[in-house]
Amino acid sequence: MIVVDPRRTPTAALADVFLPIKPGTDLALANAMLRVILDEGLVDRRFVDRYTEGFEEAAEIAGEWTPRRAARVCGVEAEDIVEAARHFGEAKTALAMWTMGVNQSAIGTLKNRAIINLCLATGNVGKVGAGPFSLTGQPNAMGGREVGGLSHLLPGYRLIEKRGDRRDVEKAWGVEEGTIPSKPGLPAVEAFQALDDGYVRFMWVTATNPAASMPDLNRVRKALADAPFLVVSDAYPTETTALADLVLPAAAWGEKSGTMTNSERRVSLVQKLVEPPGEAKADWEIFAGLAKEMGFGDAFAWRSAAEVYEEYKELTRGRPTDVTGLSHERLRERPVQWPAPDRIGEEERPFSGIARSIWERAEEEHTGTPRLYVDKKFHTESGKARFEPTPYEGLAEGTSERYPLVLSTGRIKNQWHTMTRTGRSTKLTKGLAGPFVMLHPKAAESSGVSDEEPVRVVSARGSFVARAVVTDEMRAETVFAPFHWGDLWTEGGSVNDATHDERDPVSRQPELKGAAVRVEPMDVATVSKEEKATVEALSAWDGS
Repeated sequence: MIVVDPRRTPTAALADVFLPIKPGTDLALANAMLRVILDEGLVDRRFVDRYTEGFEEAAEIAGEWTPRRAARVCGVEAEDIVEAARHFGEAKTALAMWTMGVNQSAIGTLKNRAIINLCLATGNVGKVGAGPFSLTGQPNAMGGREVGGLSHLLPGYRLIEKRGDRRDVEKAWGVEEGTIPSKPGLPAVEAFQALDDGYVRFMWVTATNPAASMPDLNRVRKALADAPFLVVSDAYPTETTALADLVLPAAAWGEKSGTMTNSERRVSLVQKLVEPPGEAKADWEIFAGLAKEMGFGDAFAWRSAAEVYEEYKELTRGRPTDVTGLSHERLRERPVQWPAPDRIGEEERPFSGIARSIWERAEEEHTGTPRLYVDKKFHTESGKARFEPTPYEGLAEGTSERYPLVLSTGRIKNQWHTMTRTGRSTKLTKGLAGPFVMLHPKAAESSGVSDEEPVRVVSARGSFVARAVVTDEMRAETVFAPFHWGDLWTEGGSVNDATHDERDPVSRQPELKGAAVRVEPMDVATVSKEEKATVEALSAWDGS
């Protein structure tokens, strides 16, 4: 097992090869590994020649990255890079798994492409135990994308910018051509910037907590507080509900029915167990209720979550995510991996690149699709998988004499995201005094801080208070802090007060894993009234 992480995690302790690279140097590592695979004849030429395109262009970029050059950039040993590449290239099957450390980056798309290049070069696609496997940051993140839950998408992985895709949905919804705008909406970071600038004057936040989770939090907090009208739907009080003009009580897990899709395309039915309390309603009921008040009731006339799903699944017919063979009734029996179509005929041709055998098998069994690309047909115009060149880029924000350390944010196993529910569990909060920051002994010494003492982590945008954890599990130039604690749990402890909102030009995800910071001792004279309780709690913590 190969583990790449700036921090020595429990998983890294189990690795055969551990590469504690500097934050933001992933492309150098991936290109160097591909260079080794090229030089040592580990490329699956049959697979590459028959089923891919763009290999030469990607190989040209990778050829610039010797292990020695990458080692200097990444801060690891060249021999370890070579060993990792050999393991990957020589393995009968190789599986690459990653999550937000790759994706939440100003070059996240390039990083994903570099990992996919490694899998394609070694033929590790479309077979058991192999392939690029992105682990989403939310339980139903894939499900949200499938139904069109991003500003540039429509259901079934259709693009708002494509006239044909818009027309498909307009016909399904029975509305006139041109009803759906041709211009995508604003991605998350841009939406809050537009709110701050006054361009957006109404915002409705559902099932998320941007007043704790967004980067450059001081700006986001101000934008939400100053918004002309802010609506928040949630099941619990959060940092965001505290700023709302109107809070709509939403049903929580177990109080509503619906589907979710996990990272392996497996669609599950989450069933309602109890009635929601008070005035709380399922999200679809809240949206449908507003539509009715606005005069659109006929288009939102569902009576149950199952009826919502029936409408949605018809919009997936012939698409990569085809779930026309599924229903709430069927999903009560067991989860199913898409595509899971209901039938095939001459008038219903599969989406380009989807194996016809999938539809033919589904006509009889409706068993779903455990594995994609077995027939080496891909979702491109040519039907071939694409290599992409991945020229090197590093962190969007470099360090300096004033901010000499790189802050990487993440999670711990005890808590989930912004602690909306897990923060209320005494078992899960036991042993956690509040926010903490991990730093190497050399970083602690140069910063003048000691283990277990309250410190301030400062960036060009803001700062947060945390307890110092001095450990050699960190690189000397890197610090790590979980992002769970917001103002609801600890005043002044919001990590995202220090992060920046530079983002990927394609995915639009912000770089939450690479802010330039400094760590400094707490000066009691500078502690604000709001921070005082946090500092006292961190100072008094005895580890229990």
